[in-house]
Amino acid sequence: MKQRTTAACFSSALAGALLLISQPGLAAEKAKSAPHQGQKLTVGLCQPCHQFTGTSQAGTAGPPLLAMKARFPDRQKLHDIIYDAHAHLRPDTMMPPFGRTGLADEAQIQLMIDFLYTL
Repeated sequence: MKQRTTAACFSSALAGALLLISQPGLAAEKAKSAPHQGQKLTVGLCQPCHQFTGTSQAGTAGPPLLAMKARFPDRQKLHDIIYDAHAHLRPDTMMPPFGRTGLADEAQIQLMIDFLYTL
């Protein structure tokens, strides 16, 4: 069962990432609307597995994303988990390694953290 849930989360995150990177002019749009882009990335990549404010559908595979700045006062720790949770959280985690696999680049991860810190 856990493997199917992991595959579903990873497939949903991959679909969200492909949609985001396939949009022309995303870099320019990110520069002028960083908070919106961080939210868009987070919804696309995290909502399939996590529940958080501002989404229409709650994921139930991962913990809710709330009080993120209080839970992760060290920004680098949150970055490391998003980049590769298998190396920085638990080897058996269901969370996809967004940075290591290229689903999110460094700029996108920073935008996501900026948005997560508003939750």
